[in-house]
Amino acid sequence: MDKKAVQILNRLMDDQKKHSVSVEELAYARKMGMAVEDQPITHDQALDLLERCFETISLEDAAQAFLYSFVLARCGLPLYFGVLCVCVQLVFL
Repeated sequence: MDKKAVQILNRLMDDQKKHSVSVEELAYARKMGMAVEDQPITHDQALDLLERCFETISLEDAAQAFLYSFVLARCGLPLYFGVLCVCVQLVFL
């Protein structure tokens, strides 16, 4: 994985720093596969995509990924408990 492209992606994800990314840097990150073109999506398309994700990903796989995220976490635990509550509500609705 290209470190420069990862750094550019990290800056793109930061609301305070994303405006400092130059056109050349963005092109480089896209060339390296770390960034993609923005693609507009409608509300209905987003719901269809989520539906397909819920059908494709098993509850066990989602739970394993969630637990694994604790190992890699850089955020505090309160955030994860909030995410867990939302996940439980989505699964059992």
